Amino acid sequence: MKNLSKTILVALTLIATFPLFAGSITVSASSEAEIVPDTAKLILQIRAIEKRTNFARDNVNRTFDRLSFALRPFGISAKNIEKSNVKQGDDYGYANSKRVLNGQYASIDVTIYVDKLVSLQKIYDQIATFDDVRLINTEFEIVNQQAQEDNQLILALKKAKHKAKIMAKAYQQTLGRAISIVEVNSQTMPFVQSRMLSDSNEESGYESVTVKVQVQVEFNLN
Repeated sequence: MKNLSKTILVALTLIATFPLFAGSITVSASSEAEIVPDTAKLILQIRAIEKRTNFARDNVNRTFDRLSFALRPFGISAKNIEKSNVKQGDDYGYANSKRVLNGQYASIDVTIYVDKLVSLQKIYDQIATFDDVRLINTEFEIVNQQAQEDNQLILALKKAKHKAKIMAKAYQQTLGRAISIVEVNSQTMPFVQSRMLSDSNEESGYESVTVKVQVQVEFNLN
């Protein structure tokens, strides 16, 4: 009976000195950066209307070939330009409030990848010389996107730890190890610039790409 009493007393002492559950704290933090883009992706459409479908199809294919050749001096080779399959059908309009058939249309979507943004304005100017080509928009992107996101993730985690230390200190406690880390939100938002061919004489200024990371971290409290 004496030995049992000693065992209970030792157990109670340990519980009082080392609590079974000291508590935890959960904090959120984020980090973002505005990065100057490295590349651009231009989205175009080539469209033609003729009396016969095959004439319209031949026209858009010829325009694509001429456009590809015209852009070569600006670093746009075959690997930098892609086109979709030809879409074709009836083209309708309205005359005297009545729907009328204008002819047969054919169109292709074209994507141009620009590796050197210094040539972007000249590319815009060259595209503007083609009547059958419409520039839909331009997307700016960064090449080392993953590395940029990793950097922001590290900064967000450091901010979370710093915030948790301040909060723990306010309650006279110390911060323990991280027991849960969740990446709540991570996104890279490419800047999309809508342009019409009439805009081609304007300066081709572009904005930055936003890289943002948000985390939620749970720490033990000692």
